[in-house]
Amino acid sequence: MSRDELEYEPKALPIACTLTDAGEIESRRASIEAVFAGVTEKRELADGYELLFPGDDDYARRLMQFVEAERKCCPFFIFELVFEQSSGPIHLRLRGGSGVKDFLNDWLKAL
Repeated sequence: MSRDELEYEPKALPIACTLTDAGEIESRRASIEAVFAGVTEKRELADGYELLFPGDDDYARRLMQFVEAERKCCPFFIFELVFEQSSGPIHLRLRGGSGVKDFLNDWLKAL
């Protein structure tokens, strides 16, 4: 098994956001769009996507805040952050169980 493959079976969680307030949803969407505007490369994975971002401290903070917020409202995601040496790119891997990749594909097209 390659190191890019999951070594366990993710929980079968419903693919649904827990946010219900329209204003909160719109605010979250705008925040996500601002972070994802910095994507420099997108790579398809077997169970999701890997997105590369600039390796500076600002993006490190923004990505950590993104993961922290998304873990609360979208618990079906598996998040991985990889920081390359010498302030190289930051890799955000968004993965999950059945259906997550299709959800991400639609989600990323909309951003």
